[in-house]
Amino acid sequence: SALFKSYYSKLRFLMIKKHDLKKACCFDIECYPNFFAVGFKELDTGIRSVFRIWGDSDNRLSTINDIDKLIHFLLYKVKRLIGYNNHAYDDVLINFLLMERDRLIGGDPIRICEELKQLSDKAILVQNERKTGAEQLIRKYKRCTYFPTTDLFLLFNKIERISLKQMAVNLKWPNIIDLPYHHNTYLTYDQMEKVTEYLDNDVDITEAVLSNQIDEIKLRYDIFKRTKIDVTNSCRTDIAKMVLMHHLVDKSGLSKKEINKGRTFYNSIALRDCIEPRIKFITKEGKRLLEHIKKTIIDSNIIE
Repeated sequence: SALFKSYYSKLRFLMIKKHDLKKACCFDIECYPNFFAVGFKELDTGIRSVFRIWGDSDNRLSTINDIDKLIHFLLYKVKRLIGYNNHAYDDVLINFLLMERDRLIGGDPIRICEELKQLSDKAILVQNERKTGAEQLIRKYKRCTYFPTTDLFLLFNKIERISLKQMAVNLKWPNIIDLPYHHNTYLTYDQMEKVTEYLDNDVDITEAVLSNQIDEIKLRYDIFKRTKIDVTNSCRTDIAKMVLMHHLVDKSGLSKKEINKGRTFYNSIALRDCIEPRIKFITKEGKRLLEHIKKTIIDSNIIE
């Protein structure tokens, strides 16, 4: 369709070529005590791939184990993964699978699911800033050089960050589905199928968020081309800080550490001293605003 061609053309800056063996994919993960699934959707073709690991807790002979296929897909088919809140969660589980693959391939599906669920729970606790003692473990699996990942969640300033479901509502997504079963449920085969449908829908929503934010991603790519600063997974506020620091280091000849140590701490700051003389406004409203700001003094001793 014309819409898809327009969308695809905007993705060219991600270095996606239609006949590449490796693909850029939107992805998402679902994790339960006896079920683990990863869903992928290729950006250039729309082709889906879902890999599942499942074991019936009442019948050890009834299993699904796609771990070897999943590992092969990650190593030989993925060029870039794009998710939502994946840096804090999904990337951790993907990196764990890749780093521990020699031990996991051929293992018991239920044992694999249990191990993944334990790591999943720890990643969620660390993300929620709860002290668990697992911070070092999570950091270990956050570091990965197999392929780059993009986290659409991190494109937004912290105050603007919302859940994928709320994002779907904001985008007027036609199919809003709640998680069918609590994440500690041991799933039957039929329940696993329902969760897989839920997973596919979340991957589609992630792709919709990507389409909605494609200009923001393009901006970050352009900044990287000009400055060589990787701001792929940074909000605009953090980008401004990183670019400013880049120019300060470049112009001053000092290191980042030296610049940070050289900060001056004031008890009070007159905003008039922070505004360059060349800052002017034409409209009356703008002039009034500028005068108001110039009269403002920030006192660190005053607590509101």
